[in-house]
Formats: sequence, C-alpha cells, structure tokens
Amino acid sequence: MSMLPEDPTSVRSTGHQADFSELALDLHEADGSGETIDRIADYSCSALGADGAGVLLIHARGRLEVISSTSTEVTKAHLAQVELGEGPCLDASLDPTTIYRVNDATTDTQWPRWSEQLVGLGFRSVLALPLATRAPPSVELDVVRQQADEPRERLRRRARSLVALGRSRV
Repeated sequence: MSMLPEDPTSVRSTGHQADFSELALDLHEADGSGETIDRIADYSCSALGADGAGVLLIHARGRLEVISSTSTEVTKAHLAQVELGEGPCLDASLDPTTIYRVNDATTDTQWPRWSEQLVGLGFRSVLALPLATRAPPSVELDVVRQQADEPRERLRRRARSLVALGRSRV
C-alpha cells in the first residue's frame, strides 16, 4: 500500500485537460447530487484506467451507505469494508488529505481480510479517493482494477485532479 499526499494539481497534458474540462461541463449539467456522483464514478473508470468504481457515503455515527457503483462486484467490495470494519475507504474517511493505494491486494497487509475479499471479487488493485472532506458525512471513491498495478506519475496526477474536481461538485 502506498499513500499519495493530497496536492490537487492540474493535469499538464492538453488531452487530459480536455478530458477534465468535458467532465466539469458534464457534472455541471447533472440533475442533482445523485447523478453527479454516478458521473464521477463512471468517469473515474476511464480517466484512471479502472475496471470499476464506487462511492461510499459515511454518515454521522459511522453509518455507511453505497451511493453509487459501476457493478455488483464493486458494491460487494464496498459492503465488505463495512462488514469487516477495514479498508481504504474507511481509512480515507479518517484522513481526508490522503489518497490510499493498494498495488496488489494479494500481498497487501494493511487490510488483510478486506484484500482477500477484493481478490475473491476479481480485483487486485485499488485507489481510495476522498471526495468530500466535511465530516460528517464523508464521501469516498474507490477505483478498482482487475490487474495488479505499479505506481505511475500520470495516474497520480489524474487521481489528484479527479479529487479536486469531485470536491468542487460534491
């Protein structure tokens, strides 16, 4: 697991800026917060090269709710965090300045029970991005991939930009 300090910066590539500009316009046109959250989850898959994404809302007194998901498996991964009381979204809710990353869940020791569940659902890597920092509630985005992943600077820049854009709309 690695943690990326939150330092929202703009993506420097013109193509990436265009992608985020289109997302910003798309989010502006969304009808309400539910549709906005769904669009962020959907977009994060293409922007971060992910196989799935989901958003977890953490209410006062610890009540957790999956409010958006791109698949049944992603929903199950979120619910496993809730049931087991461990996982990157839960930690991200406690530290909204950090993006949590698991490069390979088969070797992860930070959240061993949850990582085992994640692998059982067909995923090996994850990014947990805090979208809303007002506590409570806390809004966390998990982006998952089926393959193990290596840290890449491009992915870090995109994740930071996605966090900044998501925070402006959530």
